[in-house]
Amino acid sequence: MGFEEYVKQINEKKILGVVDALNKNRFEAKYFKSKEELFDEIKKMIPEGSTTAMGGSTTIKQIDGLSEIIKSYDFKDRKAPANTKEEQRKVQMESTFVDYYFMSSNAITEDGKLYNVDGNGNRVSALIYGPENVVIIATPNKIVKNLDMAVVRNERLAAPINCARLECKTPCVKAGHCMDCRSDDRICIFYTVTGFQRNKGRIKVFFINEELGF
Repeated sequence: MGFEEYVKQINEKKILGVVDALNKNRFEAKYFKSKEELFDEIKKMIPEGSTTAMGGSTTIKQIDGLSEIIKSYDFKDRKAPANTKEEQRKVQMESTFVDYYFMSSNAITEDGKLYNVDGNGNRVSALIYGPENVVIIATPNKIVKNLDMAVVRNERLAAPINCARLECKTPCVKAGHCMDCRSDDRICIFYTVTGFQRNKGRIKVFFINEELGF
């Protein structure tokens, strides 16, 4: 067995532990050994004619074929190039009331909590309230020990990389870590922790054993 197989073996154990913790917190968490298994579950889960939308997610984009499946339904595309600014806002508002909203999470703790940091708030807004179902696509690199480490992960990894990707003129791009800036380009605005579900299973967390996203 090669090095990558050992990594996957250990990551699988981590994933299964977090899946168990999430289910105890009334999320609907599942582990898929391949993207094909994940795709089959999504196609089986979403009825024909359903509305879908997607928050910004590098993880989803990196899984070949996943975005195409999400967009094969009645997809609310807030980033359609033909849209005016007013149309983009309208679509973004419509996205908060779709049947299935797809996103990833900045971090997921070992005791089954979701930690997310957002700039505009549309992603965490949909997570908290609106869509009938929220589907989080997760990978083992998002798993952290606790909420303190979730904060560190965002400040030291996710936020600076996202700012660089979005070409934001923020100090973290130069420093490589959060500077708690007051920049107009700051993307760390809304901080949310989701620790339990009153509506059991509304938020679904689907893990795939790949090192994707950041």
